[in-house]
Amino acid sequence: RSGTYWACVAHVSVTPATGVVTVEKVTVAVDPGIVVNPLQLKRQVEGGTVMGVSIALKEELQFDESGITSKDWRTYPILKMSDVPEIKVVLLHHPEVGTYGGGSEAANALAAPAIAAALFDATGKSVRRLPLKPEYVQAALKA
Repeated sequence: RSGTYWACVAHVSVTPATGVVTVEKVTVAVDPGIVVNPLQLKRQVEGGTVMGVSIALKEELQFDESGITSKDWRTYPILKMSDVPEIKVVLLHHPEVGTYGGGSEAANALAAPAIAAALFDATGKSVRRLPLKPEYVQAALKA
C-alpha cells in the first residue's frame, strides 16, 4: 500500500427516529502510479470497500467474563448483499511516475471514516464508536 494515494467519500442517509444509517454510495479514488491490471485493482477496491462498510455498520466482537461470545454470523453480523451500496472506483493511471504503488487491503480502511464523516455532515454529531449500530447513533444524536 506504500506509494499509493487514496480518497474515499460516502453518501449516507440517517433516520434520526431509529438511528439507522444507510450507506447509499461509496466512491473510492486510487492513484498507485502505474496501474498494471485495472480490472483486478477495481475488484480488490470494491471488495475492500464492502468489508469496510461492514466494519462500519455491523461488525462488533462481543465478549463477557468467560470470553468471546460472538461465535457465529448471528452473534457477529456482517453486511448482507442486499445492504451493499453502490460502489464507484476511480483509478488514476500515471505511468509518468515510473513506480508501482500497492492496492488491495488498503481499501478496507477507507469506508468507515468516510461513513462517519458523512454522518457528521448529515447530523452535526460526531460518533466515536463503531459499528454505527442504531442504538449508538440514537444516543449520539440525543447528546
